[in-house]
Amino acid sequence: MQKSFGCHEYNLFNSEETVDGMQPLFWSGVMIHDSEPIGVWKAKSGRYANIKAAIKAVEELEGMAPYEFRAKFGCDCREETINEIEKDGTA
Repeated sequence: MQKSFGCHEYNLFNSEETVDGMQPLFWSGVMIHDSEPIGVWKAKSGRYANIKAAIKAVEELEGMAPYEFRAKFGCDCREETINEIEKDGTA
């Protein structure tokens, strides 16, 4: 995310769903700038749900141009970083 799109505001979320008498299901997904989650996956293990969600999110972003990413997720992280450097005078 940071390398390809310059985005710093993303995270992996986790949730657990338990139905009486059944094994819990774990939900995972990637949130970018508080938008709709991408790469959402559920599994019987939180570990596998996280891995699969991350892989699925990467697949969804693959081939997307940086300007498309910024428009879709409302990302202005890279611009903030450039502006901060200009204000600071350091590079």
